[in-house]
Amino acid sequence: MLRRYAEALADFDRGAPTDAGTSAMMAGCCAKLGLAKRAFELVARCLAIQPEASIGNLVSRIVFMGTGDREHLAECSSFAGMPE
Repeated sequence: MLRRYAEALADFDRGAPTDAGTSAMMAGCCAKLGLAKRAFELVARCLAIQPEASIGNLVSRIVFMGTGDREHLAECSSFAGMPE
């Protein structure tokens, strides 16, 4: 994870994501950028799509390249308000 939240969020927005995982990752970007209202809305959208979504489910489905990336995504998701 490159930790370039604004760039990632812009890329996500261009793709008009509709799945729970992408909504959760977008929420994490928003949380890191201080966009609390949007982060909350994206978490709500994620949970509406996949009610059982959680940080644990999210990080377990992604293959990470760098050390610490899994923990970083979990931290961002937690800041956004995703359930553990």
